[in-house]
Amino acid sequence: MIRLVLSVFVLAFVAGAGPAYSQHGMEPSKFPDPSLTGLPINWFANLASEEESWAVDSKGVGRADFTLERESMRFSWTVTYKDLTSPAIRVAVHGPQTPGGEAGVLVDLGGGGVQSPVKGSTILNDGQLRYLTTDRFYINITTPKYAKGEIRGQLQRVRPTASAR
Repeated sequence: MIRLVLSVFVLAFVAGAGPAYSQHGMEPSKFPDPSLTGLPINWFANLASEEESWAVDSKGVGRADFTLERESMRFSWTVTYKDLTSPAIRVAVHGPQTPGGEAGVLVDLGGGGVQSPVKGSTILNDGQLRYLTTDRFYINITTPKYAKGEIRGQLQRVRPTASAR
């Protein structure tokens, strides 16, 4: 119950009235929203075969780090991985889903090729922002041997430290 209330609060805080600007024809600079300013918000995911929904025999591991810039809604990432059974063919964020379930690709992180480290960014839409702030994103790395995914991890928010507040 506390997690649900916290998730709703975070969603309201991060999303704020930003989408309402475009719905009502107002420019953000003319009506500033305090929830759209401040320090970036960070997420991470530890990737392992044990997180996959099916049986995978892999020693592959990885780490994904994400940053959300509040004002622009730019979502940036760095994904590193090693020891896969074969070369990675796709690195993607899937959702909306909770741990253990399956969902479609929401953000393809690989773009022009997949080689560790994978770096990039995109602007999130309103729906993607809601999924992110309610813990409904996971990252999945697929290989020729494991086309449904060899390593996976659920995104988790990095809590701010006392010095960042």
